[in-house]
Amino acid sequence: MNATFDSGTSPTQPSLRNAGYADYDMKIDETHLRLDESRRELKDLFIPPEQPARGKFIPRSKIMRALTGKGGLALLVAGAGGLLLAKPRMVKHLVRMMPLGAVARIAAVKFMTRRG
Repeated sequence: MNATFDSGTSPTQPSLRNAGYADYDMKIDETHLRLDESRRELKDLFIPPEQPARGKFIPRSKIMRALTGKGGLALLVAGAGGLLLAKPRMVKHLVRMMPLGAVARIAAVKFMTRRG
């Protein structure tokens, strides 16, 4: 099959006059449409949609938001209690490493601010 070029067109984008290429071009276009559709479906499956802004969350991670939320203190206490029951020797070493004066000061300030 010989392809002829119109005058004024570049060889990189030929204007094909042969009818055999029209079917070939239609099949390529159909393939591109199917590929675009499958890409959209994959994007919908694997990329979560943008959620509307509910304010600027700091921290942004779900774990840190859970810890700093309403039940965060209870979750930390439960974790510390579980660690105490499972590995008491490790808790003893962790308590030695903690700056207890600073922790006690923070706890006292939180206690006083809650009491009013």
